[in-house]
Amino acid sequence: MDEVKTKKKKSIIIFALVVLAIIVGLLLYLNSGTENSNPEAEASLQTTDTVLMVSPVAFDYNEETAVNNAFQEEGDESEKRTVDLTHYEEEGIFLEGTGSMVLDRVNKIAYACESPRTNKTVLEDFCDQLGYSPVLFKAVDADGAKIYHTNVMMHVGSEVAVVCLGAIKDPDQRAEVRKSIEDSGKTIVEISFDQMNHFAGNMLELRNRDGNRA
Repeated sequence: MDEVKTKKKKSIIIFALVVLAIIVGLLLYLNSGTENSNPEAEASLQTTDTVLMVSPVAFDYNEETAVNNAFQEEGDESEKRTVDLTHYEEEGIFLEGTGSMVLDRVNKIAYACESPRTNKTVLEDFCDQLGYSPVLFKAVDADGAKIYHTNVMMHVGSEVAVVCLGAIKDPDQRAEVRKSIEDSGKTIVEISFDQMNHFAGNMLELRNRDGNRA
């Protein structure tokens, strides 16, 4: 009899804990939805220029990835505009919004490794409309295959630029990239092919909540 009562109590406790977990989860979900719909929070994320990049349908990306293929430039909300570059898709040329370019936002320089995902014509249009200077080059990996995304091989931070210069085979283009980085006052940290293959070039500079670089 006591054993039956004990089992019954355990069942009640387990049921209560499950109900409590469901309630807590529901509250967290509702709270998250409230934060996302906060107009003030949304306003803090708005930017000046939204550039609709070419949808990467040619590379079998899913819809969620394609939605993220938009470039946004920070600035004065009063000057906000939308620049649509998606018409280039009809010509079969592309410029992906994520990874296709590595941007020095302070000095307005767009570093770009030419590939099927990074077309010179679209890049130049992007730069003309956003006030960037393009630095276009060709790069390959250790096996001679084209590097499809610029952020695979380089990163530009506020003081340091990480780049696999060995991937740029043309000496003039390699010199141009080096000069552009040095002229912008940044220190070059050169990485090898092996380091690039381990994603040493694919990084972001972070800041804490006080705005200090991590």
